[in-house]
Amino acid sequence: RKVREELHIPINIIQVDHIPAPSPRMYSEEKMNMLKEEHGVIGYLDESLNCSDVVLQALKSSASIEKVLVGNDATQNSMDNRGLAEVLSRSETGGSPRGYCIFTSNRGQSYKYTCLISKYSHKPSIRVDDIKPARMLTRGASEEMKQRVEQELAEATSRRDKIRPSLERAEQELEEIRSMSQEAQHRVKSARENRNNAQKMLTKLQAANRKLGEIQAEIDKDEEGEKAEKVGKLNQRIKLSLKALQAHSQSYQKMLAATVKASGARLNREAAAFEESTSRDACKEAVTKAKDLELTFLNAKRQFSQEKALYRDMIQLAQTEAPLEDEDGNDTPLKEKLEVDLAQFATVEHAEAALEEAEQHIRGTVANRDVIKQFEEKKIEFESTQDKLSALKSRKETRLSELRNKTEPWENALQKIVAKVDMRFSRYMKELGCVGEVRLSKGVADADDDEAGPSFKDYGVQILVSFRNGVKPSVLSARVQSGGERSVSTIMYLMAMQDMMISPFRCVDEINQGLDDRNERLVFKRIVENSTKPPGEEGPTDHCG
Repeated sequence: RKVREELHIPINIIQVDHIPAPSPRMYSEEKMNMLKEEHGVIGYLDESLNCSDVVLQALKSSASIEKVLVGNDATQNSMDNRGLAEVLSRSETGGSPRGYCIFTSNRGQSYKYTCLISKYSHKPSIRVDDIKPARMLTRGASEEMKQRVEQELAEATSRRDKIRPSLERAEQELEEIRSMSQEAQHRVKSARENRNNAQKMLTKLQAANRKLGEIQAEIDKDEEGEKAEKVGKLNQRIKLSLKALQAHSQSYQKMLAATVKASGARLNREAAAFEESTSRDACKEAVTKAKDLELTFLNAKRQFSQEKALYRDMIQLAQTEAPLEDEDGNDTPLKEKLEVDLAQFATVEHAEAALEEAEQHIRGTVANRDVIKQFEEKKIEFESTQDKLSALKSRKETRLSELRNKTEPWENALQKIVAKVDMRFSRYMKELGCVGEVRLSKGVADADDDEAGPSFKDYGVQILVSFRNGVKPSVLSARVQSGGERSVSTIMYLMAMQDMMISPFRCVDEINQGLDDRNERLVFKRIVENSTKPPGEEGPTDHCG
């Protein structure tokens, strides 16, 4: 839990409290020796692992590797031709068959055979899976590619080192600009406060002017003494208003200056941010290219090591299979024969001379009259055969025309039947959340006789299914679909043909073998729906099965 949650490493942990005593093997020692000698079985999977006892016990607990067999090409040959599958499932005590799991190989391709025993009929059911090779063992690149990648990696590293000082300077300038921007923002805030104060003073000034107008109207009515008193008060208010206006004007000029400075700082900040973004993108591109070059370099290095090991193996094989010297250091007959054959045409001139001599020998050959006579006879026989061949071709075209006239109505009717089955089968599979399709397969025409068309023995019906989203439908096969998927496809195909069957009864043994609860329920629902349809237009005999 600490590794998964705190260190964020996605692993599964198997805890081994103790290592139990070894349990009995699946097969006796005598049968295992027979499998090794006659069928090429190497042994059990846990015997081929080199690890500690704790790790081995964890693999046994999680994958039961002590019950898995490992074979080779000879084992695959026995599975195909010698009935090894029956030998593996046969009980040594005469009881019910037993399941097993074995890995085989054939020309570099590995296969996994898994045998399950039916809980109803106690019969074995075999599933075959292809084992894909590990990617880390595939070949890499050549030595030339390795050198080119090393050079590109060095260039990318150099460009990265050149860009790094510029990036650091840009980051430093960005910090300075950010500091200046913060100061400018404080100044703008202060200028805004001054502007608000000035607006308040302006409002007061407008109110004073309004009162001045009112007082002026009263002055015109009052006496001289009151006029003088009010004029004094008015002059005092005017002076105060002028001072307030002057202060407001100064505050407004400071605000404009701060705004201009803040705008300049903001423009500089945006320019610096653009330069920083450009530098970061260039740096990221250089780092990505460097990583790609490093990966290519590692692949090239790995391929070079593999090619070098293969070269050593080939030299060792050549020295073992066809040595040029024996154990005492003397030349072998193979080396002497090679030296003689190569010395026969030491130069191009010798080879040309031998060719010219052969041509002169051919030109000097005298014609044989018996040969000419035989040629004339064969020529007459060939012309006669040609006439017979023309007559056969004419009869063949007539027969082909008759065959096509009879085939077209039959094939059209067959196409309609397949189309009807395909429509129902597709609908039934869609109700299960799957994809299904039925096609008519005509085979391939004979390469030597295209006019005759495909043979009737090659005609057949293909059932294509897909049980997963995004996967194209493929032909129903034991190598692709599981036993349960094949059972579902088979019963839905039979239900699609139900209305076309003459006999009202059909028997299918253990059709639910390998089905889960959901698919088994849907399959039986489809059987009940198809079997309980009302009769057709022709009466009670027009049944659906």
